[in-house]
Amino acid sequence: MRAGICGLSLMTLALFGGWALPSQAATFVAAKHLIMVKPGVDKIYGTYVFAVTNSGAEPEVYNVPVNMPKEMEQFVVEEGATQDDVQAGAEGGLTIEKAFDPGTNLISIRFVAKADGADSKLTLVPKVPIEHLTVLADKQRLEVTAPGLKPSTSAIGGDDLNSFVIEGGVSAGDTLEIAIAGIPSGRGGLWILGWIFAMVLVIAVIVLTMLTMPRGDHNDQSELVVGEG
Repeated sequence: MRAGICGLSLMTLALFGGWALPSQAATFVAAKHLIMVKPGVDKIYGTYVFAVTNSGAEPEVYNVPVNMPKEMEQFVVEEGATQDDVQAGAEGGLTIEKAFDPGTNLISIRFVAKADGADSKLTLVPKVPIEHLTVLADKQRLEVTAPGLKPSTSAIGGDDLNSFVIEGGVSAGDTLEIAIAGIPSGRGGLWILGWIFAMVLVIAVIVLTMLTMPRGDHNDQSELVVGEG
């Protein structure tokens, strides 16, 4: 899988606004999340970033539901936890359980999702509310659309990534579909095109053979039979 945040430092992401909001609990998932997407051959490569805040004075064990795309096929924890801390569920559902240190704990997870043709999507159903969702997409090759999506004034995407924000965020349990256009097709598509071309070629050869096949003259054959009699 490709590098996660494409040169953006996690410290820069941590300083992007305030990741945490006031909460009654000592440990909670912060309200700001970020997802970055880049194209692969028949794949979507991405990174999901969020934070867990421990407002207490001691480390606290906390169970975190992670909002990964339903289309996810593989994932690797990049920052803030280990693979042993993660339990995988159905349809992109992950759970992280570990002791979180006091302060802001940034978590970054790389993933690979299957693309359904050039026009694909990522489906998120968050278990916790997301009040601010930033979407970064490859500037040269991808177009992304989603309900409430608008360009962001933040320069976090740099020169290579377009930066967007989901206006109004996403409520817990709601479904957000991010449409992604521009995913290149791989050998599967080429095999289909090759098969179609081969079939057309075979049919053309058959038709040409039938059209050029020598034909016997009916009248000549009749005279030959009569003459022999």
